[in-house]
Amino acid sequence: MNNAEQALAFCSALFAGDAGEHGELAGQHATVFVLPGRTVEWFDLADPAAIAAAGIEADARGGTGVYLSMGSTLRKDIAQARKGRMRSEEVDAIFGVWADLDVAGPAHSADNLPPDLPAVRRILATMGIEPTLLWASGNGYQAFWAFTAPLVFDTDAERAEGAALVADWLRTLAAHAHRLGRWRIDAVQDLARVLRLPGTTNRKPAVDGAQRPAARVELIEHHPDRRYTPDQIREHCLDAEFLAQHEAMVAPSRGDAMAVDLTGVWKLCNSAEYRARNYEPEWWTDVLEVLREEAQPSNAYETMVKVWEFSGSGRPFSDHSKADASMARNLANLDLDERDAAEIITCMRLRTKHKIDKVQPTRRGQGYLVGLTIGKTFASARAAAEKKVADTTAAQASLDAQDADAARAAVLA
Repeated sequence: MNNAEQALAFCSALFAGDAGEHGELAGQHATVFVLPGRTVEWFDLADPAAIAAAGIEADARGGTGVYLSMGSTLRKDIAQARKGRMRSEEVDAIFGVWADLDVAGPAHSADNLPPDLPAVRRILATMGIEPTLLWASGNGYQAFWAFTAPLVFDTDAERAEGAALVADWLRTLAAHAHRLGRWRIDAVQDLARVLRLPGTTNRKPAVDGAQRPAARVELIEHHPDRRYTPDQIREHCLDAEFLAQHEAMVAPSRGDAMAVDLTGVWKLCNSAEYRARNYEPEWWTDVLEVLREEAQPSNAYETMVKVWEFSGSGRPFSDHSKADASMARNLANLDLDERDAAEIITCMRLRTKHKIDKVQPTRRGQGYLVGLTIGKTFASARAAAEKKVADTTAAQASLDAQDADAARAAVLA
């Protein structure tokens, strides 16, 4: 498909129901949003061809990006009077749920993004239902799961329920992304969200006078027959309590404290999915492959692999606490964090089935795992790293002083 065909196919699939008709949406308006300038054009959803054509025309003018709203409103006059985009509280209907996944590369400074399209597909596959639309955004990928019919909000309570559905979908996707590769995805759950329109161009603004290459926003998958009810979407969201625990578990550490919710770690590790994998997290499988490649007799990588493989045999260690401490120490040296260590050591205990109560917060509290093993180990690793930097700095200062003394002596001679 050429650019115009992609834009039309996208808009038609986005705003159509099972019958593929748009007349029922008369009066509902969506926006084409263009950068720079933040210009907003309003269009009746009964005419998706006009929306697509406007997007292509805006792109031809050479802006940095053309975006389409994921929701619509019956109250465009309010937003027009404000001379801006619609706000979430003004959205009167949505047509599905969406996702925005950046990938690692020069355009993004974050180092915890999925690396490429295959990784993005792995994340999307965890949701159990395939997207209606998948498109390259220029420096990542965006996806949309269309409803069988628009989800219309007649009250604020219904709007809040719709917002919660979108948020839970994205929270579930984020939990799966973290599980697969410790990857992060964008939180784009606002009902007034705009995403890039396929068939247009992502032209990043220049940085320090240097122009960055443009990238095509391109439709990858177009399956207008893939449509789901809101209930089907909800069925594929993870339990709200689990999501809250998982989010607490992956919250950034603060200072020297170990900011890990071990109840969330425990529930994740003790899930049916982890049991089916003999308690081996998918992200850890990838780490193990690297460790095996780097393993040499008696080095730390070989030790980690041996400890992990022994735990999978079902036999007890001669000293489980020593095995826990060894694994925690080596994980710290790999620059993994306390959350990762908590997950791996919890899985080790579950694999051996030995004194599991020591990693079960409801039985022992957080004292053992945090205070005696991971907390102390990571604190020691941080202290050692800081001492190494201080020693190196002091040694360099001493050498500089010696050089200065030698230079002065040479001048005096």
